[in-house]
Amino acid sequence: MLLLLLCLLASVVFLGPVFLLLRRVGKLAKRGWPWTEVVAPRSLIPLALVVLTSAFALYCYAWLKYSPGLFPDDTCMSNAGSKEYPVFHSGLPLSTVCPSAYGGAVDIVPVWVNPVTTALAVVSVVILTGACVAHLTRRH
Repeated sequence: MLLLLLCLLASVVFLGPVFLLLRRVGKLAKRGWPWTEVVAPRSLIPLALVVLTSAFALYCYAWLKYSPGLFPDDTCMSNAGSKEYPVFHSGLPLSTVCPSAYGGAVDIVPVWVNPVTTALAVVSVVILTGACVAHLTRRH
């Protein structure tokens, strides 16, 4: 649980500079500065790698916690309350469906895991694209 909280905290901490950078670019663009001189590719690439790493860490944590692994009945027991094997498991999107102790089936992977992982990966791609554009359009 602590690892999950650290992943979420890291995501929030590292997405904050992206928004501050965009705000700074907007202010300097209003003053007449070209945005290619404001945004340095050297500062964007590490930021993109950190965001991508946090997406990967979150996905790995969820995979290790909610995938059937060596003892699939224990996975369902600890998350759904039934000592049975999972009915369905998928890697993308991450999903493990276990029989419920009260009848029916329940997906034990939390709803927010897949959208947050996807959003972090998309933000990383957008930042890397911005770094490439800034590098290619930079005046020498």
